[in-house]
Amino acid sequence: MDLTIEGRVDSDGVAPYSAEIELAYDLAEKTTLSVGFEMNDWEDDINDYDELNILDAVSTLKAELKVKF
Repeated sequence: MDLTIEGRVDSDGVAPYSAEIELAYDLAEKTTLSVGFEMNDWEDDINDYDELNILDAVSTLKAELKVKF
């Protein structure tokens, strides 16, 4: 199980700060369930720090099931 939490600050953006949390859990071999929440959408994905621009004040709840063949 992996837990990732990050926060960002953008003084010139739509919102002054953004935060994201993601929990990834291995259900079986080659099968991962991820759930997460992002407050104030930013330009890159979680664990991606190329651009720190906050795009809008939209919050998103995400769920993803990955199966590798």
